[in-house]
Amino acid sequence: MTLHYAANITLLWPDRPALERIRAAAAAGFTRVEMLFPQTLDRDDLVTALSASSMQMSLFDFNAGDWDAGERGIAALTGRVDEFRENVPADLELATTLGTKTMTVLAGIGSSRRGGPASDDVLVSNLRHIADLAGDEVTITLEAINNRDVPGYHVRTVDHAAAVVAEVDRPNVRIQLDQYHVAREFEDPVAVLERHFAQVGHVQIADAPGRHEPGTGEAPIRRFLERLDQLGYAGNVGLEYIPGGDTDAGLRWLSRDARGV
Repeated sequence: MTLHYAANITLLWPDRPALERIRAAAAAGFTRVEMLFPQTLDRDDLVTALSASSMQMSLFDFNAGDWDAGERGIAALTGRVDEFRENVPADLELATTLGTKTMTVLAGIGSSRRGGPASDDVLVSNLRHIADLAGDEVTITLEAINNRDVPGYHVRTVDHAAAVVAEVDRPNVRIQLDQYHVAREFEDPVAVLERHFAQVGHVQIADAPGRHEPGTGEAPIRRFLERLDQLGYAGNVGLEYIPGGDTDAGLRWLSRDARGV
């Protein structure tokens, strides 16, 4: 297969500090990493670590509210529009600094005490706003997150995400298809991929249930990746899973030659 893989350093190598995870990914043969919020790291140290490892930061997320307090995005929350938008320029500037070409938007939990109800209208407006600011420099992806892991999340299915992306109607706004979240909604990831492939801007994988490395659960990951390759997917596949044990040992499912393609 000719797919391009990115090691998610928010989850992989959890026993190491963030910058050391970049070096661990390089040592494992990867040339791309992704993470949730590099905004929390010292920018100069991060740039140095990426450069020293010849590593690309392929993806990170826009401001998602108070993550430690349980928030999972604010882009759809009616009472948080100003807060979301005021962080966008800095997030896009960081993407330019890191050479990141894809960024994720998280809609949020629909009954946030601080942010009011969630709304597709607010989400569409915010996505158009950031898409117009990003222009040709960054692809914006909207992620669906399953309702079992994050109850009340506003965009829980890829069908919903696809409808929002269609309404936004900007060429640089696409779907982030996380095969794990699809599986946790008891849908067939391959069928969902085939239905929405034209709108897919980024892909992530993890086995289900458990969210560990491929081969530890029941999700059809091999079939999903084969179909992704057959369809000509040219983006990155993020390994966004929780290691079941030692990260390097758990990577045996993916040949070293395939990691740095």
